[in-house]
Amino acid sequence: MTVRLEFQEAIYQTPRQMLSAIAYAWATGCGHDSGETVAAYIAAGTDLEHAEEAIRGWGLDQVGDEELWRGEPSPSHMQLNGYTAEDLAAAFGRFREHLANVAFEGE
Repeated sequence: MTVRLEFQEAIYQTPRQMLSAIAYAWATGCGHDSGETVAAYIAAGTDLEHAEEAIRGWGLDQVGDEELWRGEPSPSHMQLNGYTAEDLAAAFGRFREHLANVAFEGE
């Protein structure tokens, strides 16, 4: 199986970049949430809780419908890209650290 490192129609050069993009997108409502909303969300749970919520919410662990040409289910996003919930939790941890070092507009 080939690792694709793809998320939301973007291709990433490293798993770390892709996982960081997933954490950012989930925690920020794809960039639409305010800084205060994002900070409150991150503070309200652990990195693993946020990762598991993103996995469930986006179905990252769900295998696809049967691929007719191969006769087997298509791999989940996690399988295809070779990561675990713990790997995604580490990305949420990096995002949490980043938030601790930035100021939001109006502060």
